[in-house]
Amino acid sequence: MSPDVLLKLHEYIIFSKPKVIVKFGSGVSTIVICDTLRQNNSGHLISVEHIEQYAQRTMQFIKRENLQNFVDLRLSELEIYKDGHLCIDEHVQWYCKETLKGIKNIDLLIVDGPPAATCKYARYPALSVLYENLNNQAQIWMDDAVREDENVICKTWAQKYDLNLNFQ
Repeated sequence: MSPDVLLKLHEYIIFSKPKVIVKFGSGVSTIVICDTLRQNNSGHLISVEHIEQYAQRTMQFIKRENLQNFVDLRLSELEIYKDGHLCIDEHVQWYCKETLKGIKNIDLLIVDGPPAATCKYARYPALSVLYENLNNQAQIWMDDAVREDENVICKTWAQKYDLNLNFQ
């Protein structure tokens, strides 16, 4: 995530105080979110990563900064996704749904993975899989929403789920 997005995310978490945050992808943004939760002294992040090396590196930073109490970093292989997708001509891969079991009452969903190189519209399944687990006032943040694929995903979600769309 770019520094300006990280700053907006930090401000949003400070003022809205979400209790449950789910994020696809890990890295610097995971550290920023955890540190912000620590500043609030409340909330929990579930971060899902499919590359073990990134997950390990992120966990090293989390431990170094003593942020373990604010995060559940889950490693999830990508697997074939068969439950409806915008791209019907490719083998769509997405995180293992078993990794997401038990997640409820999501206040903030941050979609920053899987990478665009995975397949066209790679991030589309996130809302389909977790929609029923979102709180009524939940926010959904899509990183890289200015890219064509992510822009199409956001517009499709807005129409399908009757969501307000705001590009910043």
